[in-house]
Formats: sequence, C-alpha cells, structure tokens
Amino acid sequence: MKEESPSVAYWAIWHGTQEKYQRYGQIGGQFNREFGLASFPVLETADGHERRTATYIAEKLRIVPGLGSWVYLTQLSQSEAMLYAYRGWRRQWGEERRKPAFYTVKRAPQPLVAGVQREHHDWSVCHARPAKVSKYSVCVTSSLRRGSTLDVGLRFVSIDSGEDIKPAITKAGLTMPDNGSVTAITGQIDNRTNETHVLAVSFSRDGTVISRDVDPPQPFKYFPSRIGVYRSRRMRDLTRSPLRDR
Repeated sequence: MKEESPSVAYWAIWHGTQEKYQRYGQIGGQFNREFGLASFPVLETADGHERRTATYIAEKLRIVPGLGSWVYLTQLSQSEAMLYAYRGWRRQWGEERRKPAFYTVKRAPQPLVAGVQREHHDWSVCHARPAKVSKYSVCVTSSLRRGSTLDVGLRFVSIDSGEDIKPAITKAGLTMPDNGSVTAITGQIDNRTNETHVLAVSFSRDGTVISRDVDPPQPFKYFPSRIGVYRSRRMRDLTRSPLRDR
C-alpha cells in the first residue's frame, strides 16, 4: 500500500509489522529516504546478535551452522531486500508524468556535463537595479578517469525572437583532465545595450553533441508572459541532448 506522504521513512519491513521485503515495489512513497534491511558486518567486525535478522533468514533460507555462514546469510538477505526495493521503485518511474526536475536531476550526474551561469543581482532588495555588467562563465565537468578532448560552443539567444543576437563563441580541442572540471569560456554581458537573452552552451566530441545547458536571465517575473511559452518550447530545444533522452 502506497504512503500518502511524498517523503517516507518506511520501516514496516525492518521494524513494526515486519512485512516481506519482496513487497518493496508495492510500498513506499514518492521519495523513500529510509529503507532497507540490516545485516551483520564482515566476520572480522561482527559483534553481538540481532534477533530480528533471524526472522527473515528462517523464513527464506536454509540455516547453515557456523558464525561465518550466519554472517553471509544476513548479508544475502540484505542484498535481496535492496534488490526488491530498487527494482520495484525504478519500474514505477514511467507510470506517471515526469516533472521537469526529473530531467534536471537526470542530467546533473552524467559523466560529462556542460554548465553555464551568469552573475545575478539580488532583485529582492528594495529599489534593486540590475548591474550594468554581468560576468558569466562556461564550465565543463567530467567524472571520467581518462581525459577527453571536446569542442565547446556558446550561443546568445534572444528571449523575444529566439535568434542569436551576436556570433557564437567556440573553443575547439578543449582537453579535459581526469575526473575534474575546466572553465572553458568567460566573458561579460552589457545589460545596458545587449538585448535580453539566454546563454546556451553545448559541447561535442567527434561531431556528436554530448551535453547542453542554458542560463536565462533572472527573475522570470520581469519578462512578458511569453517567457513561459519560450521556456517550454525553445528552451527545451536548446537543452535537449542524447544523454537527456536516454
């Protein structure tokens, strides 16, 4: 039975009624922050005994004499419980309409990720005015243990027309370090003369786009209502990449 709360610490398996862990896929919530099944540590550090563990082992497994065998059976039960939990919950991801945050979180931990960001003034301060000039930077991050050579491109796309307001900046043959990040492009925006625009960065390898990112001006409330249409259509096109849709 599904919990109504979006955030659930579900311990009815390990504690409480001690439900079957094979039911993990049918229980839980939108975000399952605590769950699992305890096991003994490795034999060298095992100390003490937890009688709850015996319930699951006796129900499912054949008990073999010896402390080493018992420790292994507890770890096997724990492993199976996690399998039923993750396998069941991941299967449910496609059952409902996915929110934009799903794609944001999906892109963020990819092995190669592009990022672009401008400085934003504090518009919550009374009589705040945007800075005359805003700095921006493009960063490429890699969690790979081997270096990569990438081509980076930065576009300046108008909020009103969807067209580029000036020539793109490109940087070919950027060498990435092992498991690190590189600031590829830096610059500044003249907020007095430049048309309001989105920064749109992409990087590719061997002609194939690997990752994209955008940075729109903030806050959205100061722009015409068509910004919503722009973000839902044009921004989607700017940020779509092969990694996003996998």
